Amino acid sequence: AKITIKDLESGKVRGYTVVSASEANPLEGKISDVSPVGKAVMRRTAGQQVDVETPRGKQSFEIVKVTA
Repeated sequence: AKITIKDLESGKVRGYTVVSASEANPLEGKISDVSPVGKAVMRRTAGQQVDVETPRGKQSFEIVKVTA
Protein backbone atom coordinates (compact mmCIF):
# COMPACT_ATOMS: atom_id res chain seq x y z
CA ALA A 1 0.00 0.00 0.00
CA LYS A 2 1.05 3.58 -0.55
CA ILE A 3 0.22 6.13 2.10
CA THR A 4 0.53 9.87 2.42
CA ILE A 5 0.66 11.20 5.98
CA LYS A 6 0.87 14.65 7.50
CA ASP A 7 2.87 15.25 10.67
CA LEU A 8 0.45 17.25 12.80
CA GLU A 9 3.25 19.00 14.70
CA SER A 10 5.43 20.14 11.80
CA GLY A 11 2.83 20.16 9.04
CA LYS A 12 5.14 18.16 6.76
CA VAL A 13 3.46 15.79 4.32
CA ARG A 14 5.30 12.64 3.30
CA GLY A 15 4.53 9.65 1.14
CA TYR A 16 5.56 6.09 1.92
CA THR A 17 5.16 2.63 0.53
CA VAL A 18 4.40 0.04 3.23
CA VAL A 19 6.46 -3.09 2.51
CA SER A 20 7.69 -6.21 4.30
CA ALA A 21 10.54 -5.83 6.78
CA SER A 22 13.06 -7.28 4.31
CA GLU A 23 12.21 -4.61 1.71
CA ALA A 24 12.14 -1.61 4.06
CA ASN A 25 14.38 1.36 3.24
CA PRO A 26 13.21 4.63 4.79
CA LEU A 27 15.63 6.64 2.64
CA GLU A 28 13.72 5.37 -0.42
CA GLY A 29 10.31 6.02 1.20
CA LYS A 30 9.72 2.34 2.00
CA ILE A 31 8.63 1.60 5.57
CA SER A 32 8.07 -1.80 7.12
CA ASP A 33 4.61 -3.06 7.99
CA VAL A 34 6.00 -3.90 11.44
CA SER A 35 7.52 -0.46 12.07
CA PRO A 36 5.68 1.84 14.50
CA VAL A 37 4.27 4.01 11.69
CA GLY A 38 3.58 1.02 9.43
CA LYS A 39 1.57 -0.75 12.14
CA ALA A 40 -0.34 2.42 13.03
CA VAL A 41 -1.57 3.06 9.48
CA MET A 42 -2.55 -0.50 8.57
CA ARG A 43 -6.29 -0.86 7.91
CA ARG A 44 -6.84 2.87 8.34
CA THR A 45 -8.43 5.28 5.91
CA ALA A 46 -7.79 8.82 4.75
CA GLY A 47 -8.85 11.44 7.26
CA GLN A 48 -8.03 9.37 10.33
CA GLN A 49 -5.51 10.52 12.92
CA VAL A 50 -2.99 8.11 14.44
CA ASP A 51 -0.65 8.53 17.39
CA VAL A 52 2.63 6.67 17.06
CA GLU A 53 5.31 5.95 19.65
CA THR A 54 8.55 6.42 17.68
CA PRO A 55 12.22 6.59 18.66
CA ARG A 56 11.73 10.39 18.64
CA GLY A 57 8.82 10.13 21.07
CA LYS A 58 5.08 10.26 20.50
CA GLN A 59 4.07 11.70 17.14
CA SER A 60 0.63 12.37 15.69
CA PHE A 61 -0.16 11.99 12.01
CA GLU A 62 -3.19 12.51 9.81
CA ILE A 63 -3.60 9.99 7.02
CA VAL A 64 -4.05 12.08 3.88
CA LYS A 65 -4.28 9.34 1.24
CA VAL A 66 -4.16 5.53 1.00
CA THR A 67 -3.83 3.59 -2.25
CA ALA A 68 -3.55 -0.16 -2.70
